[in-house]
Amino acid sequence: MTYLEAAIKEASRLCPVASGLLRESEEDVTVDNIKFRKGTSILINTYAYNRSEDVFGPTANEFRPERWAEKNTPTTSFKQGYGLRSCFGRRYALLTLNVPSKSLMSSDFVQKMMSIS
Repeated sequence: MTYLEAAIKEASRLCPVASGLLRESEEDVTVDNIKFRKGTSILINTYAYNRSEDVFGPTANEFRPERWAEKNTPTTSFKQGYGLRSCFGRRYALLTLNVPSKSLMSSDFVQKMMSIS
């Protein structure tokens, strides 16, 4: 993963497109001693999850793209859903961020500006 890809992933972790995911329990389940019956609507607060120190450590509220290169970082954040019901436009959105950003970063203008500073 390039640093640019990690920066995009980190930015979308801190500022998710959707602040919550609504799911319906497919079976009776218990999570942290809370029982959910089949058919119960469950709202996952993606903003809170993505900033949880229990999940992302003491730097959960900091912009640290390098966290995605660390071995103990969760493989996902709930920025665009997860699994079968994840956002179907996720890959397109990442492409529309990655391709222009990489083109811009490799342009002569940006290279000259970076060498000035």
